[in-house]
Amino acid sequence: MPYRAALISLLALTLARPGAAAAQAAHSPASDDASLVAALLAGRVDVAPERIVHVAPLPGADGDGSAASPRRDLIAVVAEAEAGTAIHLAPGVYDVPAIAAAFGHGTNRLYARNDGAPGRPIVLRTEPEAWAAGMTATLDFGYQNRGDWSSSAFVAPSSDWVFERFEMRRMYRRGFTVNGARITLRELHLHHADTDGRDNDALIVMQSSGGGVDNVVTGNHLHHVGNIDEATDALIDRGSVNGGCYYSVTRLSYDSGVPAGGHDASRAEWEASLLPPDGDVYVVGNHVHDCHYGLGLKNNSRGPYWFLSNVIHDVDYGVFSPFRETIVRNNIIFRAAAAGIQLGRDHTDGPLQTYLNMTGNGAHSEVAFNTIVGAPRGMSYGAGWGSRAHDNLVLDADQPLAITR
Repeated sequence: MPYRAALISLLALTLARPGAAAAQAAHSPASDDASLVAALLAGRVDVAPERIVHVAPLPGADGDGSAASPRRDLIAVVAEAEAGTAIHLAPGVYDVPAIAAAFGHGTNRLYARNDGAPGRPIVLRTEPEAWAAGMTATLDFGYQNRGDWSSSAFVAPSSDWVFERFEMRRMYRRGFTVNGARITLRELHLHHADTDGRDNDALIVMQSSGGGVDNVVTGNHLHHVGNIDEATDALIDRGSVNGGCYYSVTRLSYDSGVPAGGHDASRAEWEASLLPPDGDVYVVGNHVHDCHYGLGLKNNSRGPYWFLSNVIHDVDYGVFSPFRETIVRNNIIFRAAAAGIQLGRDHTDGPLQTYLNMTGNGAHSEVAFNTIVGAPRGMSYGAGWGSRAHDNLVLDADQPLAITR
């Protein structure tokens, strides 16, 4: 068997895992990456809740939230949750449009309206004993989560939430839209988002800004994003430039002001007009496949952004980043139709983008200890000055390394 085919077969075998644990990435992050995640999650996960609200699927009456009388109105439970609350989902399928119809909600979406607090997160998860026994709660949106321009299935604008150990499927355009800080998405199975990829859509869209947010995306299984035949759930194609399994949309680019001098403004005037940089987002140990961008960032902004120990395959781009201070380390990427790892983009769009392109666009990043198998371009740099690439293995690429200015 040729080396490329043998390696891909070995990688595919490592991703097989039975039962509810199939929602998780089937590999363990490198030890330094695992230690980093463990430190970030201390005080967030495995925290004893102050109260537990039990929820079960329809049919049934909306109870008081005890184990003997669970709630059925999941939309209301999520909206009402307060700091220190754990929402425990009984295993089974939660038909979100049916819940909305049964309880008179005007939307088929979930909305996390309240903040948790450091050390007192709001947690949404499959009931722990059921999860340990191999059972999972599944939130099914039936592609009916149409709403505002984003049409997100789950809107998470609040801080200090933990979403872990459940499945979400059959979403229109977006799964999660995350705007808060200290958000954790752990060991989720997110799949089937129907989008043409033209308007910032993904299973997880993160658009937090205003400094370090310390959001963590770890141990998730993310797959099947693009144009989907909603009758059969078949993936027709992977969509296009503004879509993927994970995608960050920097608000710095959209919300920052442009100085009165435009292109002729001084560096100090530009710096004064910008929002604080986006950054400190950690995407670690995920299994990602069948989407345009495996892990992608939009526009030009400032990190640090961490892509660590992910397995990514059957995508157009494995990791794509025009952000500064991006760390891409210990990832395995195979069957990428365009590029395994790409830093920077070539074009600009108006004076703000021109300025950000000149001062960011993949600069001061590190690409290290990655394995890339089978891609037209292995590692591609559209900009990325001041960056460092070392100890990477690139096999069966038309261009193992491509650098353009």
